[in-house]
Amino acid sequence: MDETDEYIIRADSPAAKRQKYDDVIAMQAVVCITAVLGLAILNLTYPELCGELFGMIKRFSQNSSELFPNPIDLLSSL
Repeated sequence: MDETDEYIIRADSPAAKRQKYDDVIAMQAVVCITAVLGLAILNLTYPELCGELFGMIKRFSQNSSELFPNPIDLLSSL
């Protein structure tokens, strides 16, 4: 067995799959922390602009309609 066969076996192991999920979670955390820091800095430097941005975020989060319709729901309604 050469090195590539060993790598393929390891890539399919449950530990490798758990690592992939951990990578996704870590990436989402980094994006959220970066967004919060960016908004905090924006609030300190341009409070009017940041207030408008927070208003837009609030409107989008309170709206029950989706920004992009789910294609599965569209097909099931036919």
